[in-house]
Amino acid sequence: MVFRYKIDKENEVNLEKLKSMDGVEDITLKDNVLVIKGDVESKEIEKSISSPTHYTFFDIKAEIDCPNCAKKVERALSALPSTAYVDFNFQKGRLKIISSLALDEIKKEAEKAEDEIVFPEEKKYNRYSFSVSIDCADCAREVEEGLAKREDVKEVSIDFPKAKMTILTSMTRDEVKEKAKEIEEDMEFLDGEPVRLVFSVSLDNKDNARRIERELRNKEGVKKVRYDYRKGKLHVYSSLSEKEIMKEAKAIESSIVFHSSMTEERSDYSIFRVIVSILLLIIGKVTSMPILSVLAYVISGYDVLWKALKNTAKGKVFDENFLMALATIAALAVKNQEEAAAVMIFYQVGEYFQHKATEKSRESIGKLLDLSTDSVSVKVDGEWKEVDPEEVEISDVFMVKAGEKVALDGEIIEGEGFIDTRALTGESVPVKVTKGDKILSGSVNGESTLLVKATSLYRDSTATKIMKMVEEGEGRKAESEKFITTFSRYYTPAVSCMALLLALILPLFGLSWKDSIYRAAMLLVISCPCALVLSVPLTYFASMGAFAKNGILVKGDDAIQRLKKIDTVALDKTGTLTEGVFSIQSIENLSVPLDHLLTVAKAIERESTHPIATAIMAKDGGKEVMAEKVVNISGIGMEGIVEGKKVRIGSIRIAQNLPILDKEGTHIYVTEEDKLIGIFVISDRIRNNAASALASLRKEGVKKLFILSGDRKERVKATAEALSMDGYYGELLPDEKLLTLDKLKKDGVTAYCGDGINDAPALKRSDVGIAMGGVGSHSAIEAASVVIMDDDISKLPLSIRMARRTETIVKENIIFSLSVKAMVFILASFGLSNMWLAVIADTGVSLIAVANALRALYFRKK
Repeated sequence: MVFRYKIDKENEVNLEKLKSMDGVEDITLKDNVLVIKGDVESKEIEKSISSPTHYTFFDIKAEIDCPNCAKKVERALSALPSTAYVDFNFQKGRLKIISSLALDEIKKEAEKAEDEIVFPEEKKYNRYSFSVSIDCADCAREVEEGLAKREDVKEVSIDFPKAKMTILTSMTRDEVKEKAKEIEEDMEFLDGEPVRLVFSVSLDNKDNARRIERELRNKEGVKKVRYDYRKGKLHVYSSLSEKEIMKEAKAIESSIVFHSSMTEERSDYSIFRVIVSILLLIIGKVTSMPILSVLAYVISGYDVLWKALKNTAKGKVFDENFLMALATIAALAVKNQEEAAAVMIFYQVGEYFQHKATEKSRESIGKLLDLSTDSVSVKVDGEWKEVDPEEVEISDVFMVKAGEKVALDGEIIEGEGFIDTRALTGESVPVKVTKGDKILSGSVNGESTLLVKATSLYRDSTATKIMKMVEEGEGRKAESEKFITTFSRYYTPAVSCMALLLALILPLFGLSWKDSIYRAAMLLVISCPCALVLSVPLTYFASMGAFAKNGILVKGDDAIQRLKKIDTVALDKTGTLTEGVFSIQSIENLSVPLDHLLTVAKAIERESTHPIATAIMAKDGGKEVMAEKVVNISGIGMEGIVEGKKVRIGSIRIAQNLPILDKEGTHIYVTEEDKLIGIFVISDRIRNNAASALASLRKEGVKKLFILSGDRKERVKATAEALSMDGYYGELLPDEKLLTLDKLKKDGVTAYCGDGINDAPALKRSDVGIAMGGVGSHSAIEAASVVIMDDDISKLPLSIRMARRTETIVKENIIFSLSVKAMVFILASFGLSNMWLAVIADTGVSLIAVANALRALYFRKK
């Protein structure tokens, strides 16, 4: 949220207190307007401001007859003392205003100025995310298209491999479920609905197992529980979430350890039906009894026939069930009972293995992307208790046992050992940690026990931010996925129409009706586009797992496709091309005692996380004093009051007529009451692998490399020349950096790579925003489309290489699937094929395409 307050002379503002508040992300004070961004309540903010006047930003839909009338309203509102800003865009019909008035009061004032103004009621759109279960990828596409046609739906996406549906709509959650089920009756929503889950667990004795089984049955929402102690499996049929079940079980017996969980399939007897059908088919063949083949057909395919009948009644005549039913019934009609039964059996076998392969890949990839923890041991009144991570407050002490995942970001206060950060950074070598070290949520503890003091709330932790980024990426489809969706919309009806024409036209050329219908039936079998609709999104899903294994997070399938197209890469210098570890080399133009310079500089920089601030704070000397009214001067430096005097620290732009130093390094100027009192000369080294990483980028097809930096031009030029860059831009303010990026984007797809500390606007503006060192920067995770979780610049060309491999696999599946179907189409049309080959071209190709898609999960670094 964003809060605005008008600050006059009578207002006293405790900026230090505001900056230290939980949830406050950014504070700026400009033109007497204090702007605070963050997840915090206004009443908490106003405790730090005397006599606060709270200003709110409104974006109101407003309609009026003429541009002059709109200007009249704008002038009237602007004249009000309660208005800080107003803009009435007549063309768009939007009134934007920053005011201390309530919304109804603003509308009344506007109506006083021009009574013809109308404020239409705006629909409130909510974004929902559902875990779903649906039979086939083509069915998912139909639901997506059906919902997208509705006026009350702005966006909708169903990701079949991830079993996720995201939708932006004015409907309620229940209405969304109802409308989706109207389109596809068999679609299931797993959120809040009873679902069968099986957990892999460890428990010390059988008595505890029986107690968990007994007490869980009595919990609200739990329908059935079965604990298989021998196999270490806990089966639960419940409307509770995985997290809730695990929490309830741990409350019953704290020694239980959960290793994994998955959705348990309902017993559909598919394999049993197939085996019985095969036996009947063989017996029918041996005994020459066609009725047994018909019986085998009915047993193996009754569900397909029933779904086809239901869908036909709804007008859905081009789904997979209808086409398979029609094709096999056609085979029965021309007395090919054995082939009809064999085709249905093979189809069911293929569907079974395709479903299992998709579920297995969904489970394995989901584990890679899941950094969450279900409970955490916290010390409460001297005792350790298992609580939900969301209940932990900052400074609470929690325990991380051997093998457990770290629930929240924190600082180790007792214990030492090794932690596995592979899920965050892709680094396979465990990192040694000891007392005083920072530890990040999502890491896995080694063989020791650690006591950790929480430094963030669960909602602000690294793991939560990462999972939020992954969730935000859901529904962002690549162009190839959009192409497949459009293609399949026309492919199935087109092939079905060709099959009908074939059945009607061939008899005119002397072919029997039996052969004509048989050939048409083969075309119906290959008219389902499941191989494409399933394998293409599955490839991107698997690829995201491969990126995660290498410590790279990608926000959406479209980001992978854009990575592959990059022509130009612009990089920040400090912390990206250089190590970002600064040290003070010298102090020049000193006009006050060194201790005084360090005192005022440290007072201003104390709360900053910038590497330069870290270097200044590390310098010995000075006394500890608190600065007041510290504000960030965007792209220039910082300003505050220290011991009653105004102090500024930053680049040469912090004041006029400052001297230019002819010295290697970054120059940080310090002024007191607008007089220069000293210049810090700070150095930073180019990363050892920067040159090789940039050379690899060129090998991957990147044509131009630029540096965009706020540092001195001389320093930027030296770095650019040392790394053989194509160009450089120095002394850029944030808005100038954006303008420069816009120029570069005219020459092709442009990526911007920064360390995420102050690069959020540039990361958002570029075609592909790549943040390095994202494991320590929440703003980077939110702003970028790609986040390299550690500071290894060699992962920049690696990410492009992985994206290109992903696109290659997508193309392979598209070309292979269409080629096989085209070949069988031609053979079937001329009577050179049979129903077996048609089924292989459908189900067989789907299985091969799924297997090929899963190759994206396994990537070997060169």
